[in-house]
Amino acid sequence: MKAYMTSGTIDYLLKMEEKYKAIDFFFIISSEGAIAFYEGTSEKVFASGREFDVLKSVGNIQEHGYVIMNHIPVSEDSHATFEYRMKHSSSGIETMSGFQAMRLLKQTDSNMFVVFTQWASKDDFNNWKQSDHFKQAHKEQQAKKPGYIMERPFIITGTMYEEDN
Repeated sequence: MKAYMTSGTIDYLLKMEEKYKAIDFFFIISSEGAIAFYEGTSEKVFASGREFDVLKSVGNIQEHGYVIMNHIPVSEDSHATFEYRMKHSSSGIETMSGFQAMRLLKQTDSNMFVVFTQWASKDDFNNWKQSDHFKQAHKEQQAKKPGYIMERPFIITGTMYEEDN
């Protein structure tokens, strides 16, 4: 499965939804501006967007919620190791209250992986971060930066766009 993401003003991105009615877009208002995201189809509609392979999919992305996108640059020779670890990890995230969806994304033209998670609220995400499940899943990274991470990962947070009625 493929996924696509691009940034822009919310007004511009909403016009994409009008133009491509058959695509289920999700819009996120983030710390970096507005983001449009869609998945499941091979139709590319963003002129300057990013294309991803969806390596792992848990849950369904919702129209409401809090989103965390952890961008992790992984050295090319470590892709297989990183993918295996992420696909086969048992973090318990899907059992947490407020969890809605998770995607492990691999950008097709770079060494960037994105761990996309969606929560019912920011408080639900913060509860996950304080949980024993989180601590266990991130134990290796707490001790030292894994060798396959090329540079410092970065996080983009946001909320799903909701039109004012």
